Amino acid sequence: PDPGPEPIRVASWPAVADADVARHRARFDQLNAANGPASEHLEAGQIVQVLVTAGLPKEWLKQIWDLADADVDGKMSFDEFVVAMYLKEAAARGRAPPASLSDLPEGTFPPPAAKEAVAAEEEEEEAPRAAASEAAAEAAAESVDVDVDNAGEPPLRST
Repeated sequence: PDPGPEPIRVASWPAVADADVARHRARFDQLNAANGPASEHLEAGQIVQVLVTAGLPKEWLKQIWDLADADVDGKMSFDEFVVAMYLKEAAARGRAPPASLSDLPEGTFPPPAAKEAVAAEEEEEEAPRAAASEAAAEAAAESVDVDVDNAGEPPLRST
């Protein structure tokens, strides 16, 4: 008999380190500079460009987006960006994204990110998330074509 999938171990999902938060803040601010001084969010196209560089399967990219875009608005605040980058980096190391952020150990994300992301995820309805994910996926498809079947090295082709 197959023992089934290995349970998630706490060690496999370490808390986001302060140094990582600082690194993500610098990247967020760099990307956000193009949006003007009053912007508190990154647009979908900006985030998609960052996510696809990891060379992950499209299904994982969509799942990361769905988990990180807590308020389902098709763009990301800094806290949502931290979640997306954390999941992207774990996935790049071979760790499949969780089914839900509530599957991760408590304290994985800095308090504002964890509180807002899990609360929004629990309160959401499936239809709005699907619509926002579809819109983000369509926007990404219009700007970048990712071929993950090429020996694990996804060439990016701008359209």
